[in-house]
Amino acid sequence: MNRPFFEDLKSIERIYTENPPTSEVTRSKDNLFWRPTSFQALQKEMMIIAKLHQEGQISKDKKILIAGGGDQRRATYLNNVGFDVYSFELNDELLDYSKNITDLLSEEGLVDKGRIKVIKGDFLDDKSYEENNIGFEDFRNIHAYLLPRNLEVLIDKVEDQSPKGTTLFSVSQPGFREIDTKSLVLEDSKLLSKEDLSHIYLDRYKK
Repeated sequence: MNRPFFEDLKSIERIYTENPPTSEVTRSKDNLFWRPTSFQALQKEMMIIAKLHQEGQISKDKKILIAGGGDQRRATYLNNVGFDVYSFELNDELLDYSKNITDLLSEEGLVDKGRIKVIKGDFLDDKSYEENNIGFEDFRNIHAYLLPRNLEVLIDKVEDQSPKGTTLFSVSQPGFREIDTKSLVLEDSKLLSKEDLSHIYLDRYKK
């Protein structure tokens, strides 16, 4: 992956755009609350995360957990910028779709499939980690794009189980930010403004 950063990200966008999910995926009753993030927003988001990682402002551990992977566009972007990605998803249609997309991206050298592990399971359930020989506490970087109620539970889980130095990236719809973060939030940085992203923004919680 020696092409310029943005060239790769635009190529990933092209593959997704040329191979959209079927109506079986988008209309599945299990996906009523799933909405893919715009690629423009994702590109800005990845620039911020990659910059923080390179500058040592977040854990140098290259392993990152994605809580709720959806169509795995974040997984492919994060892999492209250098992370070993573990992503949880429960929906079979999205899992099949993302596997096909990952295969296409791998064929073009845009991702390293060996460094993307998409797991069918619940990211809040310790059993899902045990079944895959990993632990929630193994991750120093966690990425979440969740409904408020699930984000609250994830924050509690980070607070209870994650080691000091863990960073949780929370991408939220406007208005989702007003939640009880208890003692977890020692640092709260609004990295991307709503004006920049129009419909999402990224908050960073550092334990």
